[in-house]
Amino acid sequence: ANNATAGQTCLVWPGTYNERISFSRSGTSGNRITFIAANPRTVIMQGFRLSGDYLTVQGFDITHNLTGYTDAGILISGDNIDVIDNYIYNLRAPGIYGSGPIPNNSPSFDPNLSSHNVNIINNKIYASAKGVMANGYNWVIDGNEVERLVRYADDPTTEDNDFARVFGENITFRRNW
Repeated sequence: ANNATAGQTCLVWPGTYNERISFSRSGTSGNRITFIAANPRTVIMQGFRLSGDYLTVQGFDITHNLTGYTDAGILISGDNIDVIDNYIYNLRAPGIYGSGPIPNNSPSFDPNLSSHNVNIINNKIYASAKGVMANGYNWVIDGNEVERLVRYADDPTTEDNDFARVFGENITFRRNW
């Protein structure tokens, strides 16, 4: 991941990887950087922190016991991100979280600090603290399944379990369960 450049695909072989990928490198509009499981559901890991642009994450099983918003299964703070066909489960944190300012904590929503052009497609989030938290502009959340959210009494960040939470503009939810 540290050496990936625009247009490259990082093919991850089956196995259990006890780490989170923090990725800040960027692809370009015609040359995305793609992380893909060689065989869907055979790569188990702790998740991704995506702060670069033009990135795709596809086919991973994501689970861990970390807590808090920044420990989401997939934390998105870049633009032009695609998150496709991942199974995110048993988290004490959100499944997918677009980071940025939450309007209640700032005088106004700053579009420069949120994610733009994000596609969250055909993912399953199961037994986690929260589902999908969209934060930004031009998001499409389509064909995802969020099931059986869990509140942990010893963790104040799970005090309210939302299947979806939205901050920003032009955010489309369709065909989700």
